[in-house]
Amino acid sequence: STTVRGKVLVGPNGLARPVPRSARVTVTGKDPYDLDIRLNWDDDEQRLVPDDVRITRRPDGRPIRVAELARIRLGDTIAASLATEVLDTRLWTGIIEDHPRADPAAVDALIYSLAHALGTHNPTQTVSLARGLQPGSAIKRVMRARELGFLGEAQKGRAGGLAGQVSA
Repeated sequence: STTVRGKVLVGPNGLARPVPRSARVTVTGKDPYDLDIRLNWDDDEQRLVPDDVRITRRPDGRPIRVAELARIRLGDTIAASLATEVLDTRLWTGIIEDHPRADPAAVDALIYSLAHALGTHNPTQTVSLARGLQPGSAIKRVMRARELGFLGEAQKGRAGGLAGQVSA
């Protein structure tokens, strides 16, 4: 389950959408362990970041082993849970459908910024997915959105995104 509080606007002006200021993702009853992850918005990272991660042995479950932890895929679990909270049933394609007359580069920037804010591993690939393109083919679209000022400057090792104002 996922619980959220507060809002931060993410994306280019005029298209920005809210993401949670804080969230708690809990996964129980799923092998190999139960998870309880608390996240808070980080202005520097422009995304929700985990502040507390608890991995618990399930009743009658296997002991926690370091070798098993890599299989949990925490990042994917967090991103999928948060996307379910922020997006409707259309997921990423819904963002495109909601803005048929907007500049396509601005819509790409919105998708990229939201994906980054929610912890998606590769926000550029999310733009490809939303647009029905081959994985990795959206790099030119993201570069164009950046050139037009819809996204912040790229920084080595970090996705550049524009986040907006904070509201309660």
